[in-house]
Amino acid sequence: MFARRLSSLAAAHTLLASSPYIRAFGNPGLAPHGLRLFPAFFTPAETLVLARAALWKLDGMDGTRRRRRRRGGAGASAGTGVEGAEDRAGDLQHLFEGEYGFEEGHFDAVIDGYRESLLTALPPEPALPALLGRLLALLPPRSSASSASSSPSSFRARHAHSPPPPPHAAASAGTTTHVLHLSPTGEIRPHVDHLDAMGATIVGASLGAERVLRLERARGGGGAGGAGGAPVEDEAGQRGPQAEGGWDVLLPSGSVYIQTGDVRYGLAHSVLGYAHPASAWAGRPLVPGHRISVMVRDTKA
Repeated sequence: MFARRLSSLAAAHTLLASSPYIRAFGNPGLAPHGLRLFPAFFTPAETLVLARAALWKLDGMDGTRRRRRRRGGAGASAGTGVEGAEDRAGDLQHLFEGEYGFEEGHFDAVIDGYRESLLTALPPEPALPALLGRLLALLPPRSSASSASSSPSSFRARHAHSPPPPPHAAASAGTTTHVLHLSPTGEIRPHVDHLDAMGATIVGASLGAERVLRLERARGGGGAGGAGGAPVEDEAGQRGPQAEGGWDVLLPSGSVYIQTGDVRYGLAHSVLGYAHPASAWAGRPLVPGHRISVMVRDTKA
């Protein structure tokens, strides 16, 4: 298992080398360390388990879904574990039906068409703790989270000895686990996650429809929105940074990315809406659909 884990980490895609999942746009400048993408970190069956857990949490907090259940409507299907789920997983769109209570504006004007929640408890699914544990294990040890280099060699050295997370936990000490359901019409505008409340590393799993993650430099060299994460307006009054260039990253279902170092602090990140002209890959437009992200972050020490 130790050798397989190191091999998986070494096979990650980065901004530093050619990848079918990453493309540059504009004038991005020198590619930074700090992004690692695992395009097939979870199998289709495993994504199904994770997506059902996220919907279990989100639907329980969604007044629209609760009212529908009381009227006898169908909700998301119950979890059945990893075995036997492979042939039914696909892009997970069969899990999404009926009405949802999507929010149309985040408090900091970053997200539209979404539902979100911290994941503090888990449904009774035996396979789930181990899957979340694999995400938590990608965070650096607390002692090195703020000071360690983000180069590939130092990354592998740190994670080779990361202690396993506690069993049956959605998060371990010094971390938060957050789930976000983005509707087919939703988008996440360019921002830098809050620097005062969150630590140096972001780990994100993508479940469901493909999306494009955009990493971009704002004019002047910094990320968008500063420490609070709020976007700014350009000359045309559009929300977001005035981008000089950056990188687009394709996020298939089951993929996991890690942001740290220069990518975490120096670039704004966004998830493009399907109406955006760059929401296409290899000459084909992405097919709109529901996407769930499971985000694990270390907290500021």
